[in-house]
Amino acid sequence: MDEQQEHDLKMAQQPTELEPGSHQRLKALLARKSAISGKSMQSTTFDPIAQAMAQNPGLTRETAEEMARCLGF
Repeated sequence: MDEQQEHDLKMAQQPTELEPGSHQRLKALLARKSAISGKSMQSTTFDPIAQAMAQNPGLTRETAEEMARCLGF
């Protein structure tokens, strides 16, 4: 075991004290993040052109539609 692994093991074995209510705050933050992510995913889930535009900032809807027509979609 190298020094980094020994350090990591030592740190993992140390007792940690959480602030009161931190578990509930973490769960609330994760729930809010999940809700926000779900809403943004719903708007583009069934729109492949919107997904392509999100992944390629310079792509316009017109260009994407023209590319799709040329490719037979």
